[in-house]
This record gives sequence, structure tokens and C-alpha cells, in this order.
Amino acid sequence: MTSSASDVAKKEPVDSKIEDAFGGGGDSKAAGRGDRFFTLPVITLIALAFMLGMSEFIIVGILPDIAEGLQVPLTTVGGLVSLFAFVYAPATPIGASITSRFERFHVTVALTLIFLIGNVLCAFANGYSMLLAARIIIALVSGSAVAISMTYAPDVAAPQHRTKFVAWVFSGFSIASVFGVP
Repeated sequence: MTSSASDVAKKEPVDSKIEDAFGGGGDSKAAGRGDRFFTLPVITLIALAFMLGMSEFIIVGILPDIAEGLQVPLTTVGGLVSLFAFVYAPATPIGASITSRFERFHVTVALTLIFLIGNVLCAFANGYSMLLAARIIIALVSGSAVAISMTYAPDVAAPQHRTKFVAWVFSGFSIASVFGVP
């Protein structure tokens, strides 16, 4: 996909907002930070990946409790795990493709808010249908949110720390798979 001058002009102010809000970014500012790696934006994006992972994996360990609480068979509740995966897998590349048309910072905020709303709906689900719908909402945005997090590497990490940043964001998701399954 090629970007026109208007696309660059449209995205530049938001990238500047990100740099200003998070206290760094870009090659020029990143070089001035020295060797400091764990800045606010880096920690925020790692934490986001961890929360996305926890939300995905935590349900596995509490399936019997959910089945009992909602008074549905355990096998039915087990379908929440499969359904999440079936929605998450195709939604990630499709969502990333659709959201690439919009300003990254706004997309990240919107996806995070939708993710939080989905989790609140899960917490207050009074029936299996509501829980199922909430899990679908979470699955629709989780993969795209992680994918977009990776695109912040040049803005939040100095050139020598960019691969470390990507590794830490993926680690946040991986660590969640360990802690998310009680």
C-alpha cells in the first residue's frame, strides 16, 4: 500500500502527540534518551499485551466455576475457549488491515476501550449468552491490539532497543499464558 502526502500529513500530528504524551519517540528523541529502555510507553504497551493475554487464557482455569455459576454444562462453557480462538484468528489480520486506515494512537485507545468494555461485560454476565457475546467482543479486538502495539517500536524505543521492545511485548503475552491458567 502506498501512502500519499496527505496520509503522511494526517498521521504526523498524532505521532507527535504520542511522542509528547509518552515523553519520547522517533530516532531523534530516542537517541537523546540514552540507554533507558523501560519508559512509560514501553511499560504501557507491555502491560497491554499482558492484559490481553490474561483475558484470553484466564478462562481456561475457571471453566468449572463458570459452568456452576451459570448453571450450564461444562462442555458448553468449554466452547468459550474454542470460540475465542475461532474469532481471534481471522479477526487479527482483518482488524489490523481495517484499522491501518486510521491514526494509530486513536485506534489503540479505541481497541483498549472495547477490550475493557468486553471484560466488564464478562464480569457482569448473568447468562451464558451474555458471556459468549462479551468473549466475542474481546476476541475481535485482542489480536489487532497486540499487532498495533508492535508498530510503536520506532516511536518508543531507541534503535538499539527495538528488538528488545518487540520481545518484551510478546513476553507480556507469553507470561500471561503462564499466569492466566490457574
